Amino acid sequence: MKSNPLDNNIAYLRFAKEALEMIVQYSKKVATVHGMLHPETHEVHGYVLKLIKSIEKSQDETLIDHRSIMNSLESLRKITK
Repeated sequence: MKSNPLDNNIAYLRFAKEALEMIVQYSKKVATVHGMLHPETHEVHGYVLKLIKSIEKSQDETLIDHRSIMNSLESLRKITK
């Protein structure tokens, strides 16, 4: 069975959450400024928020919710392609 690099890596989750908190600020600003012409910026902001919630949940439970995190990342990839 292949191991996932995120398994039991709470330090990584803390780092990712801190980085994402800054990205939330940027994505919110971009959505506010450019959202009228680019409505997808609101979707990006929503997925970033969802990703942070998944990470926070994983930290609280000390069990990483890979599916939720990976789904959010995949959604972000599709929107920002």
